[in-house]
Amino acid sequence: MWEERKLVEWNAFIWPIEDLPLLRARMRRRKHGRNLHYEWERRTAAFLKENTGFRRYVLRELGKRGPLLARELEDRSARQRESHVWWGSRDVGIMLEILYVRGEVAIVGRRGKQRVWDLAERWYPPEKERITFAEAQRAFEEKRWRATGVRLVKGERIHAYKNVTVNEEFFQGHFPGHPIMPGVLIVEAMAQVGGMLLMGGITDPGNKVVYFTSLNNVKWRRPVKPGDQLRFELDLLQVRGPMCKMQGVAKVDGEIVCEAEMSAMVRDR
Repeated sequence: MWEERKLVEWNAFIWPIEDLPLLRARMRRRKHGRNLHYEWERRTAAFLKENTGFRRYVLRELGKRGPLLARELEDRSARQRESHVWWGSRDVGIMLEILYVRGEVAIVGRRGKQRVWDLAERWYPPEKERITFAEAQRAFEEKRWRATGVRLVKGERIHAYKNVTVNEEFFQGHFPGHPIMPGVLIVEAMAQVGGMLLMGGITDPGNKVVYFTSLNNVKWRRPVKPGDQLRFELDLLQVRGPMCKMQGVAKVDGEIVCEAEMSAMVRDR
């Protein structure tokens, strides 16, 4: 991993090198963010302000002698504190972690179980494309959607995927030698996605249950076979108290294979 530089370690995760432009947008946000909403952000800003000389020393030593282990750097922190279960009594680890999430230093390898640090500008490839934080967030959202198969949009719309495999039990009898996904199961899957849409807008979903009350204008356009990927798209059309109405479609390769209008109610368990 470290020799080929095909992966990047950042913020406790391993990322493909192709994601580095997106990660750099997050790094810049950490480095230049002005709105300190969280307590940890305020503590980080205060630590850096108090230790400007310490930060310069760490970056200078990495530039001269890097890559280095944390123990190969002096602790020049402006404060003295009790030993911490993670950091011990030294602040070198804390400074490296802060500079690391800000994109100023990088983890470039391991010696045993110890992380090896160096300047990010020396380790990461040159930045060819500068992506904004908003663009990066949208790209990561798209990646999460592809990975999990579900996307909820402002409590009014949901998209979800189902991969239809030949191992599904219903293909054994529907039909032998000519496998087709039963239409009622396509509608059932659509209804389950609709239930997720409704639960996404409820403050206490663990104590609620969705009951479907009617199906209208159900149409099947073409068969769904093993190897197809169903994409469900549902919109919340109307909400009146516990009652609601949704419109859903199922698609394969952009072509509608099923559509239905569904009514449901949300009740206490």
